[in-house]
Amino acid sequence: MLKIVVLPGVGFNEYDKTYHKFIKTLQERTKANVGFFNWMHDSHCESHCDKHILKDNNLRGKFFRRWVSEIILDFQSVILKSDKIKIPEAEIYIGHSAGSILALNKKPEKKIISMGSPAHLIATDFKLDRERMLNIIHKNDPIAYPIEGIENFFFDSSILGVSKYLPLSAHSEYWKSKKVIDKILKQIRKWEND
Repeated sequence: MLKIVVLPGVGFNEYDKTYHKFIKTLQERTKANVGFFNWMHDSHCESHCDKHILKDNNLRGKFFRRWVSEIILDFQSVILKSDKIKIPEAEIYIGHSAGSILALNKKPEKKIISMGSPAHLIATDFKLDRERMLNIIHKNDPIAYPIEGIENFFFDSSILGVSKYLPLSAHSEYWKSKKVIDKILKQIRKWEND
């Protein structure tokens, strides 16, 4: 039986029904063994939580700045500590945000679908294979970038332009989008038929 491991990003909440619906849809439509691997560890925040506390009251956009600093520090943590994170074996990995960096860093020889990935911005030696990777990008996601040399699938889930004005919300739209699920299913079928 095909095994798919989903590596969520930093904001993963195992009790959020959105994630479970995503997994259930993949399981039902692929007949694969699909599950999340919550790679976060207990000491995750201890090493950098104080770095994104803004001490200067002259800065504007504290919420946005805190979010950006948390994202940057989490990607840094993933790169620096990925050798200590043991990912379950699977044929296919679906990584969102920092989870995509973990998949690319740990399992480059496997088939990988990345969603909301900043891999283009991370200076590492990812060994990318066009035949084994798909990168999914929400057009309004400020974290996601195209990756050169592989297939990049762009989508937009804006309802009345909401994610155009709240781009941070676009970063979590991957889990809810029918376009994303359909593209993932199409890619899995292609890999199974090759």
